[in-house]
Amino acid sequence: MNLSNLTGFIFPSSLRTVEREAVTECSSIRSIDFENGVETIGDYAFVSEYAYDGGAKIDDVSLPASIMSIGITPFGSKIRTVKVDAANPVFSSRLSGKETNFIYRNDSGVITVVLCGAAAEDDDLYSINVIGPGSMSSYARISSDGSLSQRDFVVDDTHFQNLTEIQSNGFLRAMVGSLKIAKSIKLTGSQQFRRTTVTDADLKASGLTAIPDDFMMGCNNLKSVKLPTSVVTIGNTAFSMTSIERVFTECNLDECVNLETIGDYAFNSNMFDTVDLSKSLSLKTIGIEAFAENSN
Repeated sequence: MNLSNLTGFIFPSSLRTVEREAVTECSSIRSIDFENGVETIGDYAFVSEYAYDGGAKIDDVSLPASIMSIGITPFGSKIRTVKVDAANPVFSSRLSGKETNFIYRNDSGVITVVLCGAAAEDDDLYSINVIGPGSMSSYARISSDGSLSQRDFVVDDTHFQNLTEIQSNGFLRAMVGSLKIAKSIKLTGSQQFRRTTVTDADLKASGLTAIPDDFMMGCNNLKSVKLPTSVVTIGNTAFSMTSIERVFTECNLDECVNLETIGDYAFNSNMFDTVDLSKSLSLKTIGIEAFAENSN
């Protein structure tokens, strides 16, 4: 279904499943009304997986007690507030006795965020253990004029002190400014920061040995990356496709003394003047078009 002028959607109580990309390219949608009874909302249900505009600008998402499964980024990257009915047996939006602005699953004390609104309070995010697929796509500040603005993300500050894992697509399309991962965390799968607005990424203190596939693919504002000296593998297309703005010019590859593998298209389409791998004496493989289309 592709209805460019659609502004609202009201579902019947008989509905049980909204499939993947069921209502795509509907950037004018502002409200969605789910009746109790819907159980599954699929990946990218209201936004195309490949859309760059983030899809619909939905002000509020309120899910019923019946919801059992929430897919990757089902509402795009512009939702402001989210909550789920308190009677839901799987998900909650209340933590420590108060309503938060994220929906999470609690597995024996491990809090996994599955959906986050743009206005989430930092003190609420303190207790997060795992960031689930696509859950932080709308993670941003609300500016005084009501628009969304970038938010810096630091793993070891007081707001993310308990964070141990970021899963695939965790921050997909999120409005992230500067990124600093300053302690060892588990990166599960791939595409953790794909197509975000991140400008600078400091991973030097992270202790990471592998940069996942598609880690920051398509981050068109990315200017610089500081990799940890511990890195052994840089995955396929990890920092590729930043060619729209062509501002990615700085990466400390000359410090990556343990590097063994650079994946296919890892740094494709950027603007490096010099790539210095002279200290990477364990380097065995540079993948297909890993540094292709680097020009200024």
